[in-house]
Amino acid sequence: MHDEALDERVVAPGSPPRGALSTRLERYQVDLFSKRAILLAGVLICALLVARTLPLVPALIVCVLAALPYTVSFWFGLVISRRPVRTRSLVSIALAWAVALAWWTVFANILSLHDLLEFTPDNPALDTTARFFLWHLVDLIPLLDIDKTLRWDTPLEYKTAWEGSCVLLYQLLVVLPVIALVRRALRAEAAVH
Repeated sequence: MHDEALDERVVAPGSPPRGALSTRLERYQVDLFSKRAILLAGVLICALLVARTLPLVPALIVCVLAALPYTVSFWFGLVISRRPVRTRSLVSIALAWAVALAWWTVFANILSLHDLLEFTPDNPALDTTARFFLWHLVDLIPLLDIDKTLRWDTPLEYKTAWEGSCVLLYQLLVVLPVIALVRRALRAEAAVH
């Protein structure tokens, strides 16, 4: 039975138009913030750590296979779904970003270990690669100049378009959606009050 009142409660301000997939996701409670999604995040991170020890092709296959279910959950659970994102969901959004950061860190690190990406210094440790992507998140925040204010230099340098493309993809596929989700949560909370 279709409930119009329920539709009004689950529609967040600025949400994409309702479609069959949105309705199905909401009906079956597909939720990025569930215990199942958090468990999936843990499995993803473990798989990525194992991938670092493999030769290039198996490592890339593990990276893709590990990221696929979480990426699908992220995009379907948040972008397509019209379920409101409240400020209490910010912790879960931060968790989703942290998992994405872990994936990009390991993925770039694997490519660097196999000389497909060239960073300075060569073959950086995982923590240095993670700080590199974190720096690019902070660098995207307009007006605050956090990296300059804290005198935080980029942990890695790169010279070719391949490394720049990797950073650009991270910013487009991870950072911008996370920023949009935070804005959506803050707008939804402001609409309630």
